[in-house]
Amino acid sequence: RGGGEVRRGSHARKSARPAWEGKMPQGKNGCGWVFGDYCNGDRFPEYMDFIFISPAAEIGRQLMGTKQARLFHEHVLVKEASAGVATPWHQDQFYWPVNTANTITMWMPLVDIHEEMGILTFASGSHKKGNVFEFEIGDESDPDYDKYIKENKFPLVTRTTMHTGDAT
Repeated sequence: RGGGEVRRGSHARKSARPAWEGKMPQGKNGCGWVFGDYCNGDRFPEYMDFIFISPAAEIGRQLMGTKQARLFHEHVLVKEASAGVATPWHQDQFYWPVNTANTITMWMPLVDIHEEMGILTFASGSHKKGNVFEFEIGDESDPDYDKYIKENKFPLVTRTTMHTGDAT
């Protein structure tokens, strides 16, 4: 959790100066906003400091059982609670142009969150079957993933709260 203030400050600057990939559409019914952007380390050294100075890379390396960990990219995703936009079921592997399933994703909230705000849910063990579908994340992907999760009886795991700096 250490360094949460640095990350929060970095995020405020980030949303004020998004890269060309940055998007700030409004949420459902014009309420709130959603912001996403990729590959920000060259403009916001706090991101790279966290990745390379904190234990994050070492933890990832240990979880993968590898001698080293390589960073593919980092991604900022911010949703105001009032936006009412859920992230559909998806697998990150679809988006990565790498020829291995030996990858890891870490998600970290920049503010304390609770279940009512919308918190991550995982289909536990689903990663062991590899990349399942070849389509992008979207509302249309949800029914296929719902069916897949139910058919394979993956238990759903959801945290009820997460604090700034916790990680999945």
